[in-house]
Amino acid sequence: MTPRYNPFTQIHKGLRALLYDTALALQHNDFNNERTTALVADQVQKVLWLFEGHAHTEDSMVFPLIAQHAPGLVADFEAQHEKDHALGQAVQDKLEALAQCQDTVSREMAGTALQQAFECFVAFNLEHMVMEETLVAPIIWQHYSDEALHALTGEIVRSLPADKNEQYTNWMILGLNDVELIQWLTGVRQTAPSFVFDSLCTTAQQLLKESRWQKLQQVLQTSEAMAC
Repeated sequence: MTPRYNPFTQIHKGLRALLYDTALALQHNDFNNERTTALVADQVQKVLWLFEGHAHTEDSMVFPLIAQHAPGLVADFEAQHEKDHALGQAVQDKLEALAQCQDTVSREMAGTALQQAFECFVAFNLEHMVMEETLVAPIIWQHYSDEALHALTGEIVRSLPADKNEQYTNWMILGLNDVELIQWLTGVRQTAPSFVFDSLCTTAQQLLKESRWQKLQQVLQTSEAMAC
């Protein structure tokens, strides 16, 4: 049986990579180092911005697909987004409290409070994303073809502001495995203008380890030669 296209998988892998990276940055950070604390605070702020945007996209463009088929499930996930927003606000409050600290002890305490609030945010979102992939996606599959879902993904990408789309793209590149990256890049090469494919390859080359990019590039070149 050919696996169905799951519209959650790619973006969720990117968001997970962002969560893992940020959680570790917080865990490693010395909150009495102003430079590193500013950097990690900016990254936490970026997480909140991207997750708010992702929840809005799901509420406005994904859940309406099944609203008439599974209204109770949609209501439950929309309520989860409300909880997610509250957890994000708790993280924002801890960021602001940290920014007000004036001494070593208070900065260390505020840093610990921020880390704990962020870990609650991470734990909730990891479970939430798995539930979307395993509960929501099967209902979508009952009513929509893979072609329709790929078209939806394209519509979502086109609806995003350029700066936000760039961040999602970067983290998806960092979060996907080699097979998924090849499938993504091959699909873009087949369906999008060449400059879009070239730009995506340039970004992947910049973000990935050189050995990994060379491996991917070799597969892409081989598949292109076979297609000619």
